[in-house]
Amino acid sequence: MGLEAEILVTGHYANIKNNKSGISLHKAYDKDKDQSYFLFATPIDVLEKIAFPLGNMHKSSTREYAKKMDLPVLDKPESQDICFVQSNKKGGYREIVQKLRPDASLSGDIVHVNGLILGKHNGIDGFTIGQRRGLGVNSTTGNPLYVTKIDPKKKIVFVGEKNDLLVNKFRSVDMTWLSKISVGSEFPATVKIRSQHDPVKAKIYVEDETKVVISFEKPCPGVAPGQASVIYNSDQVIGGGWILENLN
Repeated sequence: MGLEAEILVTGHYANIKNNKSGISLHKAYDKDKDQSYFLFATPIDVLEKIAFPLGNMHKSSTREYAKKMDLPVLDKPESQDICFVQSNKKGGYREIVQKLRPDASLSGDIVHVNGLILGKHNGIDGFTIGQRRGLGVNSTTGNPLYVTKIDPKKKIVFVGEKNDLLVNKFRSVDMTWLSKISVGSEFPATVKIRSQHDPVKAKIYVEDETKVVISFEKPCPGVAPGQASVIYNSDQVIGGGWILENLN
């Protein structure tokens, strides 16, 4: 049974604009709370039936309204994490991952980008791209090591030095477009590769309607396959997809 409603109102911090060119998705007024990154895959026909009343408000103003209306959530702690995972609970994210992908807890090798095996790990679910602490291995040069790549099929965690994290370009797939684009075109934009990542300047080459190659103006660290890459024109979301592979 449907909701039998004309508009779905949510508490997301983002903005929807409707002008002569149609519906468009934009960043929130409160840039520190902006959630447009998470909403890139919302199709235009769905955006037409959604409202984000908090989009033009600062978080402090939202709490003031809650206080005036004596809402029980007025002092509720903020969460920047996945809402259904208790980050302070023992196990936390890793417990969820192990339930969904039990093979992620299988042991494997920790390998330097130069091919040298440095040690073993107890599951790739304990690592993220860019991670420095808790690797359990040391560099032969004495320099800090970072996770540069994770191979889930071979259960290999690759590590290297800080410069080994830098990526010049990558491919994103399963694109959702919220603005008109032309296959074979190339255009400048800014791109976010994590929710708390500052947008960086890049060129977008549209391979086809579902795939793009994104080239950074300056090499960028921490590009992780499986993460979302969201393309912006100023504060407007042009589209986004999922990082497939680095193309250095």
